[in-house]
Amino acid sequence: MTTRNVKAYTRKALPAPLYRLYRKRRIAMLIGGYENRQVTHMYGGVRLTLELADGPSEAYYDRDWARPAEIEHARGRGLQPGARVFDLGAHQGVVALMLANLVGPTGRVIALEADPHNATMAERNRVLNGMTNLEIVHAAAAETTGTLLFTGGLNGRVENRGTRWGANWGRLEVTALSVDHLAARHGSPDVVLIDVEGYEDHVLAGAETTIAAGVTTFLVEVHVGCGLDVPPQRIERFFDSRYSVEMATVGSANVERYDPRSPILHSRFFLFAAPR
Repeated sequence: MTTRNVKAYTRKALPAPLYRLYRKRRIAMLIGGYENRQVTHMYGGVRLTLELADGPSEAYYDRDWARPAEIEHARGRGLQPGARVFDLGAHQGVVALMLANLVGPTGRVIALEADPHNATMAERNRVLNGMTNLEIVHAAAAETTGTLLFTGGLNGRVENRGTRWGANWGRLEVTALSVDHLAARHGSPDVVLIDVEGYEDHVLAGAETTIAAGVTTFLVEVHVGCGLDVPPQRIERFFDSRYSVEMATVGSANVERYDPRSPILHSRFFLFAAPR
């Protein structure tokens, strides 16, 4: 039996409360059994020092990174020195650190991460690199400000309560903040980067006022096939004629005008919406 099959069997076999306890202890063992260390690499042309505290972060970050294509595409479209950026779904803060470097000391990056372990590591990485123009917030981006249930894990997501899978997953209650709430608190953003594992439509629904202002560039990673996702056309419909809407496969520099018939929409992709 493969590891994936074992996990699926465990989810089905155990009552939800026991599975949540099992999941919590398993994650604690993965983190507790890892010997933390620091590494220094080039990330998007920026030399950064990161603290690695778990196996997945080692796999992701213990290497040089080219600047992500989606960030490169946003340069000059709101992403520039002095810009205000919201990074929603920041993981351990690596992309947020790159963004903070791009906007410079006169700009500001507000980075939200719902998972407590990842949020802690993002703050450690911020301090390690002395990024005073970056703020890490332990919270989930959502449609309304309040609280919501988030799955426990080293790369979690908002809980899908509509399925048996979601009901059995490790629940964490976390603070929820909308884009419009963040804009009222920190000022209207020039750029909003959204990477929330299938919860994109809820986050955009919480950005109604910000979108209506027509001055913010949105970079949305659309997670087709994640279980919480909606048809890509529903994401595109948040943006009216005041926006130019484009799309690209994740990691690709080939950006095209949005086309609802494109095969790009059948897998994970980036949607770019920039004010005309």
